[in-house]
Amino acid sequence: MDEKRVDRRVLALILGIAVLALIFSGWRNLRKGIYLGSDFFFRAEETLYQRNPVNYIRTVPADSGIDFTIVLNGVEQSANLQRDGDFVSITFDDGTVFEGAWNGQWFYDRQTGLPMEFGEGVTVVVGNQIPPIGKPAISNALCRIAWGDLEQRGHVSLLFVGGLLYALGAVTFLFPNEAHFFLRRWAYQNAELSETGLFMEKAGGVVGMVVGIAVMMGLFIF
Repeated sequence: MDEKRVDRRVLALILGIAVLALIFSGWRNLRKGIYLGSDFFFRAEETLYQRNPVNYIRTVPADSGIDFTIVLNGVEQSANLQRDGDFVSITFDDGTVFEGAWNGQWFYDRQTGLPMEFGEGVTVVVGNQIPPIGKPAISNALCRIAWGDLEQRGHVSLLFVGGLLYALGAVTFLFPNEAHFFLRRWAYQNAELSETGLFMEKAGGVVGMVVGIAVMMGLFIF
C-alpha cells in the first residue's frame, strides 16, 4: 500500500509539473507583443508594451497622429507618428525625423525600398556593454504598434513538441522496464533491467522531462 501511495504521489507531481509548465509556456510565449531589437515587449495593457519596469513603450492619445513615450534602460524619449495611407512620418523629441512607408512588416525608405532598420550599420561595443537600440529599430516597432501588427514570442508548436518530450520522459521514468524493452521484449526470455539499468533508464526519463519543459517554456528564446 505504501508503494502504491508513493507511486500516486510521484504521478501527481509529474502531472502537476506538466500543467504548470503548460500554463507558464502559454503566458510566456503566446501573449501578443512586439520585438524591439532582440528584446520582446509584451502588450501589458491597451496602451502599454513592456519588457520590464525600466523598458517599456506607452502610447498617448494625441489630436494628430500617435504620441509615444519610449523608456529604454530607464532613459526616456518621445516620438510622434503621423500616417497617411501607408506613408509614415516619425518625429523624435530631439528633432530626428524618419519618413517612409509601412508594408506590414518593415518601415522602409520609399526611395530605396529598403528597411530603414537595416541601415543602422554595425555597432561596436566593449566588454559586457549592451548595444544601444537605434531610432530606425524603434521606428519599426512604433509602426508595428500603430498598425496593430503584433506577434508572439513563441509558437503553439512549442507546447505540443515539449509536451510530447515530457510525456515520453515521464513514461520512461515511471515504467523503465517497459520503455527499455518496448518492441524488443520478444527477443528476450526474461527481460528485466538490473538495478543500475533501472537507475540509468529513470535518469534518462528525468532528462527527457527537463528537455520537454525547456522546449515548452521556450527557454531558448531570449
